[in-house]
This record gives sequence, C-alpha cells and structure tokens, in this order.
Amino acid sequence: MEKITNSRRKFLRQLAAGTAGLGVLPHISSLMASPVFENGLSKSKVVLVKHSSVINTTGQVQQGLLQEMLNKGLTTFTGKNTLTDAWSQFFTKEEKISLKMNALGLDDLQGTDFLQHFSGVSSAITKSLSSISVEEKNILIWDRSDEELANAGFTVQREEGAMRVMGTRVARRGEPEGFNPEVFPVGKVNPSIYLLLMNVHHTSIFLC
Repeated sequence: MEKITNSRRKFLRQLAAGTAGLGVLPHISSLMASPVFENGLSKSKVVLVKHSSVINTTGQVQQGLLQEMLNKGLTTFTGKNTLTDAWSQFFTKEEKISLKMNALGLDDLQGTDFLQHFSGVSSAITKSLSSISVEEKNILIWDRSDEELANAGFTVQREEGAMRVMGTRVARRGEPEGFNPEVFPVGKVNPSIYLLLMNVHHTSIFLC
C-alpha cells in the first residue's frame, strides 16, 4: 500500500468526520437554486435545489430535470458559470472518484419506482463529471454490500476497465473486505477507512 502523506491523512480524517450530501426533494412548486445556509464561523455553504416534478407520486424520476437541478446546484454552489469550471474546483480529469450510496433498509420499496432516485442521482453526477472528461472507468459506485446495491436497482460490476459498482462485501451480513488498520481520531471516536477506498479511489462524494 502506498505511503499516506500528510495531505492525504488530512483528507481521510475529514472523510471520517463528515460527508457532503446531495438530496432530491419532490413536490415543491418551482425550480430554484440558492445558498440557504452560511455558518459565519466555518464559512460553510449549503445549496438547496427543489422542483415539484422531479419525482412523481409513484416514484418515477424525471432524469432530464434531475440533471438540470444537479448542474444548477453545482454552479450556484461554486459561483462558476460552467460545469467545467465548477467541477474543476474539486477534481481533475485523471482523478479517481467514488460515489457512496445509502442503500440500506430498502426492503419495503422492492419492486417499486421509489428506488429510481439512486441510479438517477448517480447517473446525473456521472454525466455531469464528463464535462471535465472524467472517464467512467475511474468512477466507483459503492455501499456496504453488493446485495444492498442490487436491491437499490444497480447492477454489480467489479471488473476494471469500466465503471465499477460494488460493495465492501457481497452479502449484507457478510464479512467486509477489511479496514485500513490506521485510525483517524475524531473527538472521542476512532473510525477507520474501508480498504476499498484506500486501495481503489481517493476522493468520495457521499450521497444521503
């Protein structure tokens, strides 16, 4: 395993401490994107993008509208006029990027369209990242297990050379592939990082 540099160590500690979330909120009357929260101490900003028609009453996602919302939110958050300039603030085209799903506890939604937003949001991000020429082979969609990803509507794909969709284990109650032995203290907690991220991808977008 490659040596962990100070900058990488800082990133991993931040990764363990918190996540950046992206949500889709249905049934709100108009498309809008505006900064809705700023913390005067940390200078944090959250951009909320809403539209009443992005998900209908049966759970079907309007993919074109979702794409527009994502792109508008990103350019509003960064203050840039183009997707290329916006994404370039965070990634380069050579970077390996992972998208962390949150696909646990979906048994009651099996067989319904209410699972579409998982693949919808990940597809929108992947398409948007193409504005800076990030190749799909450098993108990983992951969660706790292959089983839970499949339950969320994804097709598991572990082979290199294409976008990978995989869990840290095969079954939801199986053994994980392992954690990095080094811990990254955050307050009174000492979390570890999945080897899946350490060995394969360096930068993560967490979806909640």
